[in-house]
Amino acid sequence: MIFTLLLTKAVWAGPVEQIGFGARSMGRGSGGQALAEDVSAVFFNPAGLARIDNSEVMAGFGVYRMRFHDIPDVAWDTNQDGLIDDFDAPLVVSTQYGRADGMSVGVGRAIGSRFGLAVAGFIPLDRFLRIRSIEPAIPSWLMYENRPHRFDFSAGFGWEQLPGFYVGGAVEVLAKTHFQLDATLAAGASLPQEDEDLSSVVNEMSLDLHTMTMEMRTSFAPTASILWDIGQTISRLDGWRLAAAYRGASGIPVDVLIDIQANIELDETEELEKLTVAALLPVEVSLLEHYVPARLTAGVGFSPKERSQAYLDVVWTGWSDAVLNIATLGDASLEMAILGSDLEIADNNEHRIQLQNTLGVRTGFEVALPSWSGPGDLGRVDGSIRLGGGYEPSALVSQGENSRVLDSDRAWVSTGLGVLHHDPFGLVAGPVAWDLYAQYHLLAEGSLVVSENSDIAGRPLDGSDIPLGGYFLVAGLQWSFEY
Repeated sequence: MIFTLLLTKAVWAGPVEQIGFGARSMGRGSGGQALAEDVSAVFFNPAGLARIDNSEVMAGFGVYRMRFHDIPDVAWDTNQDGLIDDFDAPLVVSTQYGRADGMSVGVGRAIGSRFGLAVAGFIPLDRFLRIRSIEPAIPSWLMYENRPHRFDFSAGFGWEQLPGFYVGGAVEVLAKTHFQLDATLAAGASLPQEDEDLSSVVNEMSLDLHTMTMEMRTSFAPTASILWDIGQTISRLDGWRLAAAYRGASGIPVDVLIDIQANIELDETEELEKLTVAALLPVEVSLLEHYVPARLTAGVGFSPKERSQAYLDVVWTGWSDAVLNIATLGDASLEMAILGSDLEIADNNEHRIQLQNTLGVRTGFEVALPSWSGPGDLGRVDGSIRLGGGYEPSALVSQGENSRVLDSDRAWVSTGLGVLHHDPFGLVAGPVAWDLYAQYHLLAEGSLVVSENSDIAGRPLDGSDIPLGGYFLVAGLQWSFEY
C-alpha cells in the first residue's frame, strides 16, 4: 500500500519530445533540422545556435488536450479479498490523463560571428514531474498516459567551424529519484478462544516511521548535431541546407528501498508465555520513468529568400531498447526466525511487451507575406504563414495475453502565423516577434483483441475488444525579441 501511494502522486509537465518546441518549428510540423537558427534549436539541432545574429529572449504559453476512445469496464479485485468474482464491482478505466499546459522560455546569445549559446525549457503550470508506474493488465495508452507529463530543460552551443558548416551539442537536464523508507509495524494480539470473534484477536497496532528519504539527483542526456549551408560552398545550390542530429537515450530512474519490521506480540495464555514474533520485510523496487529512446534525425531544407523556406525530416527512433515504466521487483524477502530461513518473494508483474524501432517523417514550409507599414512606431511589419505535418508509426509490435498496453500510428497537421515588427517603446534595438501555432494529432483507429485464454484480471466484462483511436490538440502563443 505504501509503495502504491508513492508511485501514484500525479504531477504534470511538458511534452517536448512529442509535439516539439518553438512556435516557428511547431507551426510547420515540429521539424526543420536544416532550418534551425533560433533559441529553440537547442532541443533539436543545437548547431543552428551559431546562426543567432544577436542576443535573443523568448517566452510562450501552450495548451495540450488529449482525448481517447472510452475503454470498457474490466474485471478486477476491486474489493481486495484476493478473488475476482461477482462480488467485485467493475474497474472503471479512465483515459483522461490530464493536461500538460505550460510555459516555454529560452535565452540565446551570439558570441562573435561564429558561436552561439542558449538555454531553454518547458515549465509546467500545474506541477513539475509525474512519476507513475503502469499495471500491464489494466488497459492504458503506452505513450500518452504519463510520458507527456514532465519538465524539459536543455543547454547547448553552436559553432561555425568552416564557412557554412556548423556543429553543435547540448545536454538535457534530467533527474534521478531515490526513495528510502524504514519503519516498524507493531501489533498486539491474543490467541482466539472458543466462539470468540476474530475481530478481537488484534487488540492494538502502531506504526513507527524511522526515516523517510527522498533524493532528486541530476542526470544528463546528450545531443550532437551538424548543419551545412551548401550554398556557401557551392553557389549553384544557394538556399539548400543539410542537417543531422543524434540524441542519446535517457530516462528518469526511480529506486525505492522499503525496510519494514513487523513485531507481533502474542498475549500470555495458560498454555503459552508472552511471545514476540519479528518479521523483516526488505523490498527493493526499480522503475525507469519517462524513457526517451535514442533518436537520429536527418533533414534537408530550402530557403530561397528570407522567411520563405521548406524542409523534410526523417526520424529514426530506437524503441527496441525501451524500458517501460513498469515497476520491477529487484530483491524482496520475508525474514522470520520462526521459519528458520528467508522466504523469497517473487515479482508478479511479469510482462512480454515487444517494441520496434520506427521511422517517421516531418515536413512543412513557411511563406513570407507582403510587408506593410505599421501604425505609430511599429515601423515595417513582416508576416508569415506556416503549414506542416508528420507521421509516426506505432512502436508496439506484440504483447502477452495478460497485457493490455495500447498504442497506434499517429499523424498530425499544423499551422502557424508569425508577425515581426519594431519595438514601439524603444526598449530593444532588434525586432519583436509574435508567433501563433496550432496542431491536430490523430491516432489511427483499431482495436486490441483480448484472447479468451488470457487472465481474467483486466479483461473487459462485456467480452468486447478494446478500441484504439483518439486525438489531441495543441495551441499556443510565443513572444520573442532580439537585443
